[in-house]
Amino acid sequence: MSEGCPGRDESEGSIDECVFTCPACAQEISVNPEMKRAILSNGCPVCASSVTEQSFVD
Repeated sequence: MSEGCPGRDESEGSIDECVFTCPACAQEISVNPEMKRAILSNGCPVCASSVTEQSFVD
């Protein structure tokens, strides 16, 4: 099973990328699964605020 973002359709292109939007600073970043795991573990790479799965959309 893919570790990309939920709801991503393979026909849309890369299934491994999604957009992270920080709930604190509103920074938007396209991320791959490795970056997503790092952000969930360490927080926003811009402001270090904690984030949840809901901060990632396809």
